[in-house]
Amino acid sequence: MMNIETIFFYTFSCSTLLVYGIGLEKAFFESRPLSQFIVRIPGLILDSLLSIATLWYLVTRILLPNNLSYLIPMTLMLVCAVVHMIVSVIFPILKKTPSGEMFFFFGIIFLALSEAVSFTDSVLIVLSSMLSFCLTTVVLFAIRSRIAAANVHADWKGSPLILISMGLLCIVLYSPDVSWWLTEVFQ
Repeated sequence: MMNIETIFFYTFSCSTLLVYGIGLEKAFFESRPLSQFIVRIPGLILDSLLSIATLWYLVTRILLPNNLSYLIPMTLMLVCAVVHMIVSVIFPILKKTPSGEMFFFFGIIFLALSEAVSFTDSVLIVLSSMLSFCLTTVVLFAIRSRIAAANVHADWKGSPLILISMGLLCIVLYSPDVSWWLTEVFQ
């Protein structure tokens, strides 16, 4: 059974996009019209799931027990690159991957390896990160389309208003966490 709390926590409260900043640039650029966002998502999900499946055993059973934790970042990049090359054969649109997407991809895998206590948790963290990315990109796309249709001053049109919207989106998603923290501090 899926752990709904893990999915909710890593989609909103501990979102890779808004807490760690991993993928913010990607969500910003993918929210533009004519982006390849929808077409690339299945390949990114397959990439991430195959990478975490390959790396989980390698890291937890070989590198960590033998005190080789300093090899984890390089192993992660090597394995992810090989998996990405294999998946790009199935999804040819992934062959020309922008660097922001690779940073997002490596960041998700690294977060899943470092935060998860089991293989199931690592898969849930990867899926939650992808869900967070998709939700944020769709919301930003909707904001961009509303801005394009609105009568906005030229100085605010485009990136400045999108960046302010991203900040407001962050405040909206984290207000429950902040309110809990404030009640705990002032008790």
